[in-house]
Amino acid sequence: MRAPYWGTRTELLEVLDLARAGAVYVGVEKYSLDETPEAYRRLHEGAVRGRAVVVPGD
Repeated sequence: MRAPYWGTRTELLEVLDLARAGAVYVGVEKYSLDETPEAYRRLHEGAVRGRAVVVPGD
């Protein structure tokens, strides 16, 4: 787990505005809790495009 540095509050709000306008795309690969080892394997291999998100209950 990491807590990324987002910059200033003003910069974060600007990025959120860009996302709302559709100017920013963030790819997300969802994994169930049981698939967590697979998510880590893919992250280690550099095979995840965007973010890997583990969602309990999915």
